[in-house]
Amino acid sequence: KVITGGDHNEQTWREDFATAYLYLFVSYANSINDQHIFRPLLISPNPANSRILIRNPEVKTLTSIRICDINGKVFLQKSNSVELEIDVSEFASGIYIISVVSENEQYIGRFVKN
Repeated sequence: KVITGGDHNEQTWREDFATAYLYLFVSYANSINDQHIFRPLLISPNPANSRILIRNPEVKTLTSIRICDINGKVFLQKSNSVELEIDVSEFASGIYIISVVSENEQYIGRFVKN
């Protein structure tokens, strides 16, 4: 693809990354069999400084929680009666993926730590 006025650099590439990625890996991406259905997780505040709160009205208690950074490194993993308010004050600044289970339903979301 030729981008008129575009340079050969990351700034230009990021705008078309999703298209290029799907083009290069379409056979792999289409072969993934996702057995799980994740519901969206509502998190606030987002971005967060010290604490996040899960705001889904249907979520009353969490049976498990896992928070990873975007590289997959696990920063928090707990099970059995986890609170809906989570301390993230010790986390480094960055983007995190959070997945929780509540009453056999799975939720996934992301948040930014300032």
